[in-house]
Amino acid sequence: MRRFIGNLLALVGIAAVVVNVWQPWYKGVEERRIDVGFLFGGSTYATGSLWHSMFVAALVVAAVGVLGILAQSRMLLGLSGLAGIAMVVLWAIFRTKANGSAHGLNVTDFDSGLWATLAGSVVLWFAAAVLPGRRRAAVE
Repeated sequence: MRRFIGNLLALVGIAAVVVNVWQPWYKGVEERRIDVGFLFGGSTYATGSLWHSMFVAALVVAAVGVLGILAQSRMLLGLSGLAGIAMVVLWAIFRTKANGSAHGLNVTDFDSGLWATLAGSVVLWFAAAVLPGRRRAAVE
């Protein structure tokens, strides 16, 4: 039963991360319109190509999560959740720096896509915690 619940939670988390690529993250801007280089301090914010956007980062999170489900690996699911959280946190840090805000982060400017992606990443962590570990062979 724990395996089923863990896999279900992982699928929900993966779906939340990927679906929210089409939701607004910051002042009505969708994640797929944000250049992936922006995560690492890049110079541009907007991109015209889906394959140069943060969709790629979300796709990596989803791919690692799917591998975690297929391999029944708690480590891969946890890594997927951690990568999703890191994606959101890095984006928020560089968005704040790009604004030049002296007051820091203003969470009221963040839209539903960011919060749902963060929630999906946390759900991936819960999935890793719920998924049963490997059974050890009995030592005689």
